[in-house]
Amino acid sequence: MGGVRVLSTAAPPDFPDEWYETLGEGHFWLEWRFAVFRNLVETLGLPLDARWRGLDIGCGHGEVRRQIEAATSWVTDGADLKRSALEQNETASGDGLLYDIHDRRPELHEHYDFILLFDVIEHLKDEHGFLESALYHLKPGGWVFINVPALDSMSSGFDAVVGHHRRYNRRTLLATAERAGLDIRELHYWGFSMLPYLVIRKLLTSRGTSVRRTIERGVQPPAPWMTSWVERIQRIETRWLRRPPLGTSLIMAAVKP
Repeated sequence: MGGVRVLSTAAPPDFPDEWYETLGEGHFWLEWRFAVFRNLVETLGLPLDARWRGLDIGCGHGEVRRQIEAATSWVTDGADLKRSALEQNETASGDGLLYDIHDRRPELHEHYDFILLFDVIEHLKDEHGFLESALYHLKPGGWVFINVPALDSMSSGFDAVVGHHRRYNRRTLLATAERAGLDIRELHYWGFSMLPYLVIRKLLTSRGTSVRRTIERGVQPPAPWMTSWVERIQRIETRWLRRPPLGTSLIMAAVKP
């Protein structure tokens, strides 16, 4: 496959390119998030060898698609409104779609076995309308996987720069999913051991700096030597603390009735 299929003419979102440049392939946070997702899928007993097709909405540079296709037999299409990001999806085997899901193309109605919304809905003022449009593309009985940043009290200059309207807790994410009519199967925090870093990030990004500098401070460890330490912590937590009482993020698995 490869390339970009243009299905919509909507204007691209005002989202900083510096994000994709800073969170490249192999970044510890992307690896951590996928390890949590993989644990979730295995806990739910979902078939990794099934020929499922999914839609990664807001796929960005396609790292989640590559991770899923390396670990499963699932094929994942990617939808985004930022062409420069979609053009970085070339190594994924599904389709790259320049597509506004509110267009609700008939050929994509109830087309997919699963939908991915990884760190997407916090960017939207109308999260409910967006979820309704996302679910238009999902088969009845299909799965929705949602990841969001947690703990609104930890909002910082970083959140403002990357366009977060909110951070979530269990109650608010549960209410969002239930309003969309979803059947929630799993919901838990992750990133417990990174909570101190949220406090540090709030301090580091409280003053006005460039977009690039704010994003770098927001997603990179304070010192380069800490990267290997963070990776070790990630391996320990994803193995031994799979459902922590709090965390920097929340992940949810739900089913469309």
